[in-house]
Amino acid sequence: MKHVISIILVSFVFLPAIYGQCDRVVSSVEDPGPAQMTGGELPADVNDTDWFFPSNYTRLVSFSGTPGNKASHEGMDYVHEDTSKEHVYIHTAAAGQVVYVREGCPESSQFKHNNYNRECGAGWGNHVVVKHGSVYTRYAHLKKNSITVKVGDELYAEQIVGQMGNSGRSEVRHLHFELGTRRDMFDPCGMSQNFDYVYNPNQLNYNQRTGIDDELAEDTAKVVVCHDRHNEIIKVKMPTSHSLGQIISIELYDALGRKLEEVNDLGANRYGEQQIPYSSGSQLIICRIITEKISFSKKIVS
Repeated sequence: MKHVISIILVSFVFLPAIYGQCDRVVSSVEDPGPAQMTGGELPADVNDTDWFFPSNYTRLVSFSGTPGNKASHEGMDYVHEDTSKEHVYIHTAAAGQVVYVREGCPESSQFKHNNYNRECGAGWGNHVVVKHGSVYTRYAHLKKNSITVKVGDELYAEQIVGQMGNSGRSEVRHLHFELGTRRDMFDPCGMSQNFDYVYNPNQLNYNQRTGIDDELAEDTAKVVVCHDRHNEIIKVKMPTSHSLGQIISIELYDALGRKLEEVNDLGANRYGEQQIPYSSGSQLIICRIITEKISFSKKIVS
């Protein structure tokens, strides 16, 4: 087994204890791995899942592989070469749970051959793996320090996981999107790990995107959630002008994923600031905000 060079240990994790103590692996080490095998027919439950395209792009590079042989291109590349667009956000292709996060891989440039640590993260660079029933998705070559999720997080479809980057074995800013299966659980404290089989993501029956674009992502980042302990309220402050739509509900969770509160009766001011009476002795609260167009989570450190 390969050894972790540097990891972040956390006291609070939003996952069952079986996943251990690591919410991500942070390392710049180069840890190359073998090519992944191409699978044949996808598991049946894939058809019961709502799938969405994970990113915007300027061009696509297709999957390439023959079942039973090593894949020559193990996923689909969403390339975004528009230099005027500083941030390109990556979204989960379906609802699922984060099982692995790798960070710490550097980038020499966003739009040219990456010269730094090209085999970092087994060539995937900074990446996230999400489990959806019997299949997994991998989001690779992410921008350094852009990953917004951790191991154990339960994600909605189209939730932001990070930004498109050029880390690892990459020639230009892009998302390498993989669909795979794996018999064994991912080790959240281990080095980068292969799927047993990878499949052509074009086999998925994609839904139309629901409007989660760069503007929506920018507005999500501007939402402020804070705990006013003196007045025993949690404040959710929306941007003055935003495209997120009205707030449908707000849910509060503790660090172990237990629901603490759910507020659905938000009154007339469903676009502006919300105040939720709440007193907490916890050090960490997860606030999940559900609007007409997106669901996303914010951490509150009391």
